[in-house]
Amino acid sequence: MRGPFGGYVSTFLTRALIAAVGDAERLPRSLTVQFLAALRAGPVEVAATVERAGRSATVASLRMEQDGAPVAIALGAAAKWRDGDPAWADAEPPIAAPPEAASPLGRDGPMPPFFDHFDVRWVDGGAPGRPSPTGRNVAWLRPRGGGPLDHLAVTAMSDGWMPAAFSKLGRFADVPTLDLTIHFRAPLPVADEWALAVYSTRFSAGGTWEEDGELWTPGGTLLAQSRQLAMIRDRA
Repeated sequence: MRGPFGGYVSTFLTRALIAAVGDAERLPRSLTVQFLAALRAGPVEVAATVERAGRSATVASLRMEQDGAPVAIALGAAAKWRDGDPAWADAEPPIAAPPEAASPLGRDGPMPPFFDHFDVRWVDGGAPGRPSPTGRNVAWLRPRGGGPLDHLAVTAMSDGWMPAAFSKLGRFADVPTLDLTIHFRAPLPVADEWALAVYSTRFSAGGTWEEDGELWTPGGTLLAQSRQLAMIRDRA
């Protein structure tokens, strides 16, 4: 749920999933979150229950509460990485200059504070004040201060970057997330500090819109895919 503290929810839940699975060989592969209420500054409680632990995969349910009220519920799956099974890669990242060739992007006033956790290098697409007919934005992201890209960093990037709706509209709007799914598509962590973030939207109707995201390494490895459905309201 994008908002002043919304970017933390999925990150907390990913951490809880890893702890509940308790097996370094079973990597997070999928996390689906239903957002029930906005998170506020303050303590939260996260509970995780392993629903099933099979021979190669574990599924857990997760619940976050604040002041005794539910904030989010989620299902997560972790599984061993299996080389030698059928594999294909028909998608490719967009062509982009390296992050060192782009200028840093600072946080504009209406952007949530969670944005401050990233170094951002703008690549392409629409933005507030510059609408895009395709509703798409591309940027290099890395955790502020650098470091390898692990599951927590990738989760944060999947729910912390500028919504593609802002690119389509060319202005800010209120876009609280209803549900978010992240598919982790490579073993993590990776040594790279930068990820190429590609976020796009194609449909908005009846007060909701969708967003698809991809995170790529500089070498062209797909780290994660995400999809979320969010509400949309013009700001007064």
